[in-house]
Amino acid sequence: MKPIYSGLLFLMMISNAAAQSTLYIPPVLNGPIYNLNMQLGSHQFNPGKVSATKGFNGNVLGPTLIMQKGQQVYMNVKNSIGEETTVHWHGFHVGPENDGGPHTVIEPNTTWTPNFPVLERAGTYWYHPHAHLLTAKHVLQGLAGMIIVKDPQEAALALPRTYGVDDFPLIIQSKAIDADGLIIFESNQTNRDTTVTVNASKNPLLQVPQQMVRFRILNGSNQRVFNIGLSNNSVFYHIATDGGLKANRTALTRLKLAPGERGEIVIPFTAFSVGSNVTLRSYGNELPNGAWGAVRPWINNQVPLPNYPTGGINGNAYTLMRFTVVAATANPVTSIPPATLVPVVPIPEAQATVTRSKWLFSGNQQGVRIGSSSNLAATTPYDLGVVNDVIPLDQTEIWTIHGAHDQYHPFHIHDIQFYILDRRDSNNNIIPLTSNDIGRKDVVYVGPKETVRFITKFDDFFSDIPYMYHCHITFHEDMGMMKQFTVNRRMYVDKDYTGTTETGSIFFPFKTLKAALTAADEGTTIYILSAGLHEEIASSSILTSKKVTILPTNGSVTFQ
Repeated sequence: MKPIYSGLLFLMMISNAAAQSTLYIPPVLNGPIYNLNMQLGSHQFNPGKVSATKGFNGNVLGPTLIMQKGQQVYMNVKNSIGEETTVHWHGFHVGPENDGGPHTVIEPNTTWTPNFPVLERAGTYWYHPHAHLLTAKHVLQGLAGMIIVKDPQEAALALPRTYGVDDFPLIIQSKAIDADGLIIFESNQTNRDTTVTVNASKNPLLQVPQQMVRFRILNGSNQRVFNIGLSNNSVFYHIATDGGLKANRTALTRLKLAPGERGEIVIPFTAFSVGSNVTLRSYGNELPNGAWGAVRPWINNQVPLPNYPTGGINGNAYTLMRFTVVAATANPVTSIPPATLVPVVPIPEAQATVTRSKWLFSGNQQGVRIGSSSNLAATTPYDLGVVNDVIPLDQTEIWTIHGAHDQYHPFHIHDIQFYILDRRDSNNNIIPLTSNDIGRKDVVYVGPKETVRFITKFDDFFSDIPYMYHCHITFHEDMGMMKQFTVNRRMYVDKDYTGTTETGSIFFPFKTLKAALTAADEGTTIYILSAGLHEEIASSSILTSKKVTILPTNGSVTFQ
């Protein structure tokens, strides 16, 4: 079977989408230099109606970026869509200046050129816009693409990995599209998101070889939850979560993915005869109320949600795509994935020095919010100019996320991967973790009235430029269900220190403020441990230029 990802085929798909039935496989870009042009386009999602779209290097979606762990990559992102935007490397551990959040705006007709080392483990990540108030619009119109990271540990495993042959990206999305083909992104109308696509194709067909086949699945929707399984309920193997391969494979018949989540599965088509057919489905009829796509997306409403169609795909099982089994390829992988995959060692809970609690609010007249207390009245929407949390570099923390009372929310945090510690219901009873909860994560499904705890470490990068945490229902994010944090480096000064080694740490502090300021990077916080007046420095301008904060907890500082 030949991979289908040529530019010619893509153009044919765009012009004749109503007739096409083959899954589109995005082309590949290999590094270390990646050129991405965000551009305007058009695409037929529904027969006979052309929708205005946006894409990277094409009409819709973007190429799959193949990266190697440890590689330094150089991104050239040109904005040709006529309005400001950003590009976020979702799941990547990068400095905030490279993260692509709302503070890193790409103006029209300009090119953003970040570069960074790939620190991620082998896994499936993605890229998408993150401009404040524009995220839902830009993603729904087509600006999304997948990133595949490879590393030696993954390469040593007997897994399918030939792109477009036995290893396929699946970007699953739902959109609200009106009778004229217009993609709707206003929050009060996105409830009509009943056009479901896989790689921008409705109900596509993929010929799969009679062997093990790997699928890298991304829920790239605004708000819909997909509960993925095969039409005959046969077993597949879950091998990776958001942040890479799991420690062990898990045999499943369902994989639930909220917006922003990724999962890698291997389907054993060895169990099917050549010529047989099976479909990949989403079992919305099995989703709990409170999840978007269930019978009732809100658990508290006693009347139908406005613009949420009953029947159809809501509360029912429906087809995502179709498979036809063909002959195996040369040198196929025919064994199920190894029981043991790669080492995944969660951070011990005892290593956490701080616990932060966040409350999710929705279904109220004040709109959707994230707050640091259970008091909704004290909770404000996102403010681009307000840093809500300041986290010291290398600090290990537990975050406790308290779910909203009415519906689920997918909680995403930038900069880091985390490990889920536990889930509890409203009565504080433990909810067993699923396979998708176990492993490295950057998005977590938080059900109504649930409490989820996770542990993480904020290492490597620090700056005064903020990172985000937010609901990954994209129009909730645009409506203010987002906050931001900075990671700051700490240095210490003790003029009474008598040692010979000065690194700025609490054990080997600098003896003078001048030495600390000279060594400080942007975003550093300097703590003065010794008492008394410290040396005068010529001007406080160095604090502004380096964006340094001085906290004289014992002594004092004067400026000329």
